[in-house]
Amino acid sequence: MLSHMVGSSDRIDIARLRTLECQLGERDEKISRREARLAESACDRAEAFRKVESLKAEVRRLEIAGQVAAEMISDAVNSARFWTN
Repeated sequence: MLSHMVGSSDRIDIARLRTLECQLGERDEKISRREARLAESACDRAEAFRKVESLKAEVRRLEIAGQVAAEMISDAVNSARFWTN
């Protein structure tokens, strides 16, 4: 009788172990998917940051070009005034 109880207990333990192994495998897959999404998000964020920095540099370049153009126009206007007086 005791051997039947031990055998039954072992079968229940084995079934529980299989269930836990299955759950663990599912959790590992879920973690892997999350890690992949996080890595992709990190790459997307880094790319967006590079684009923002590039756009900031372009804005600075255009601001400087605008200042230079304004100075050139101002100099040209001043030269024209000098020659007309």
